[in-house]
Amino acid sequence: MIKCKDDGIPLPAVGATFSPCTDMTLSGESHKSRVKADPCTPKGANETYLSYYVGNGDPEHPYASPLFGDLHGLPPIIIQVGNDETLRDDSVLFAEKAKKSGVEVKIKVWNGMFHCFPVLAPMFPEATEALNETCSFLREKLNI
Repeated sequence: MIKCKDDGIPLPAVGATFSPCTDMTLSGESHKSRVKADPCTPKGANETYLSYYVGNGDPEHPYASPLFGDLHGLPPIIIQVGNDETLRDDSVLFAEKAKKSGVEVKIKVWNGMFHCFPVLAPMFPEATEALNETCSFLREKLNI
């Protein structure tokens, strides 16, 4: 969305994210403290993904790490993230910065949940609830 904004491309009316990676420098505390709890990102996984995604580029560039970008003017965003995942802080810090930038953000950190758990709906109640909350937010913002 930052790239679209910078290029004058119309932004979507609303954004929805599950466990977004917003900081390719992996500076969030949860990258260290949640490694054992997160079954989706074992030790070293995020560093491997970072090398694929950023390569020799700048991990602080806002197109790779939106946490370091200008978030003013972005549309409303909903973020669903698990408390037990390494990307928890990416979501929390991004939400805080977006709110300070005037962006409407709804974030929910789910206890005991792991990376991208809402995509597993309807396998367990938390995934279904998170997906339903996301759909409701989208409907509300799109007036449908």
